[in-house]
Amino acid sequence: MQLGSTAIFSVTSQNQTNTYQWESDLGLGFQAKSNSGQNSGTNTNQLSVSNLIQNNDGQLFRCVVSNGICSIESQTATLTVKPDAGIIGHEASIFKVMPNPTDGIITIYCKSPLTGQYQIKDNLDRVLISVDLQSGEITLSVEHLPFGVYFVQVGNERVRFVKK
Repeated sequence: MQLGSTAIFSVTSQNQTNTYQWESDLGLGFQAKSNSGQNSGTNTNQLSVSNLIQNNDGQLFRCVVSNGICSIESQTATLTVKPDAGIIGHEASIFKVMPNPTDGIITIYCKSPLTGQYQIKDNLDRVLISVDLQSGEITLSVEHLPFGVYFVQVGNERVRFVKK
């Protein structure tokens, strides 16, 4: 999906009386979604996530379908947001982050010479850590960060990682 576009997820059921609850996982386990912000249709068979931003990249979605007696979870879908044609998937073309997920230490490996800063950002795009580029490889402690999804950004390129 492209930045600013709308992603639509849907499930089908033969039972017309089923209820639906869409959930999302941003690295802390699945949480129920509500009709607010980017989300609509959270209690229907079709979820819309509008005005996609880069922080939606890698977000997991599923739907819990219930008939009042039992419930079942749909398969998990991963939302991929492409900021531009130059970045595809979760690994930027110029660097990678390992291990992912991490317990507290990450190593950033550069694939080509870079200048500037590494920035560790949260899902709200706030800079939490900023480190000057010094070499092709740097090890950082992220032990102080709470569990969740974060991004390493250099210039316009970013890589998502999970702190567990």
